[in-house]
Amino acid sequence: MEQSNFVAAIPGQSLTREVGSAAYQKPPQYSTIEETSDYYKDRIFNSEIADDLKNVIEMDIPLTSLANSLQIGAVMQGKHTIDVGIMCLPIIVELLVLFAENEGIDYFIGTEKEKMPYVMSDTTKAKIQYDVSREDSMYDVVEDDDEDIVGKEEEEVEETTNLLSGLMSRSK
Repeated sequence: MEQSNFVAAIPGQSLTREVGSAAYQKPPQYSTIEETSDYYKDRIFNSEIADDLKNVIEMDIPLTSLANSLQIGAVMQGKHTIDVGIMCLPIIVELLVLFAENEGIDYFIGTEKEKMPYVMSDTTKAKIQYDVSREDSMYDVVEDDDEDIVGKEEEEVEETTNLLSGLMSRSK
């Protein structure tokens, strides 16, 4: 009896979990904005993470970025849905401001344009490195005689004029 080729595992199947086993694939623990904001209030003012939170705020990380990281982490843990998290972002930022003011820490919200330190993203850095490497390779000079270079330029001009002599080419 022949075996079907379609009984084999899907490539990459062993690298994934069962559907529904991740926390974010189950119903959230908090489903309203009120419940979620209470969760964040308790979390931010928790003495266990206060030192870590102080250190992060003192590093001039914008509070908006910190709030976004907190809410994305909570979504991944199944605490609330992404839409409830996004609606709670202003509340989380205000809780972080209150925490920083209570601790006497200078903070940076992230909405001020004049104070905003410019932080270049990894993709921007990679793009600049790529552009610079392309420019460097464009200007690589091969040691040749000047006459050879002039001769090559004349050949290129002749080839170009030959290409412009077709039926649809524009004549002068």
